[in-house]
Amino acid sequence: KPDGVYFGESLDKRILKRAIMQSLNSKVVMMVGTRGEVDPAAKLPIIAKRENDAKIIEVNIGSTRLSKHADIVLRGAAG
Repeated sequence: KPDGVYFGESLDKRILKRAIMQSLNSKVVMMVGTRGEVDPAAKLPIIAKRENDAKIIEVNIGSTRLSKHADIVLRGAAG
């Protein structure tokens, strides 16, 4: 099985805590190829922006629910 979290599975609490801490200390967050629909991961860029005034860069083929929070939006394929 690939390293990831599938629908219905819970996140490892240590990994989630580390991700939140990284968000709190980030100056820039790049969202690449995600729709930003799965929480709690989708909240990490917003946490970074709110708590640390991080800049958010979104790279995606279309608009997402996080697009309105992005400082820079690049439309197109990530690969």
